[in-house]
Amino acid sequence: MTLRLLGSIRYASILGICLLAGYYASTLVFAPDAQPPVAVAAADTTAAPGPATPFALLTLPDIRLKDLNGDLRALSDWSGQPRLINFWATWCAPCLREMPMLEALSQARSDGSLAIIGIAIDRLAEVRPYIDKTGVTYPILVGQSDAMEAAQSFGDQFAGLPFTVFAAADGQILGVHSGELHPDQLEEIMGITDAVAAGTLSVAEARQRLAD
Repeated sequence: MTLRLLGSIRYASILGICLLAGYYASTLVFAPDAQPPVAVAAADTTAAPGPATPFALLTLPDIRLKDLNGDLRALSDWSGQPRLINFWATWCAPCLREMPMLEALSQARSDGSLAIIGIAIDRLAEVRPYIDKTGVTYPILVGQSDAMEAAQSFGDQFAGLPFTVFAAADGQILGVHSGELHPDQLEEIMGITDAVAAGTLSVAEARQRLAD
């Protein structure tokens, strides 16, 4: 069996799990109809001094995907800013519940103190109308198997959607969050990432706090 076939099987399996999760979640809580508010290169996996990290990578991988206009973008386009990378899909009810909160945060941090990048594991034909309807303004990258590959590059911490990664301005990963983010959780995480940006908290300390 070829590596390409194995990869396709893995993609289909995880996508199926995510679809089921999104379906059952959507039967419990419906998202509002409209509320305003490629390739992955190898990344650094060398262990750094200090406490062990609970995730596979220490720095953001070189994820490159097309945006809503069809232009190829890379996570490194936002280098120099702390980054929040949110993997989502239009069929994932918890993902859609998060988006007004993330949009509000993006508006509040329009001074460049944080870059929020959404990565839709979905079809452009589904993503564009949803973004147009909801008025989300932060950058959205789109892909199917390539976006799934990007999410899988973060290792076993990625088990389904939504999935969010927090990184410092230099690309060092501070933490990851699997599942829906709630306002109190996001506020706490932002406090930690802001402390790293201000130089009052080390990356190792931030990782430890986000792992607790």
